[in-house]
Amino acid sequence: MIRYRPFELHCHTRHSDGQFTVKGLMESAADYGYEGIALTDHNTTSALLEVTPALERQTCAVIPGIEWTTFYGHLLVLGCHRFV
Repeated sequence: MIRYRPFELHCHTRHSDGQFTVKGLMESAADYGYEGIALTDHNTTSALLEVTPALERQTCAVIPGIEWTTFYGHLLVLGCHRFV
């Protein structure tokens, strides 16, 4: 049996151009019914430093990522733990 899990795969925080703190984003996503998010701020992974196992247990899971700005546009990279 396949079980689908609701995730938002493109999220920004105040670490780039988002309105939420990391904790606020995770709480809001959980309140909305998401089981997880991909944290994909523009050109930085600094928000990942605020994600703790305890916070994930209280709110939702986090997939590390980044929205990388290139000459041709933006590239969403999931599973990225550090800026390259």
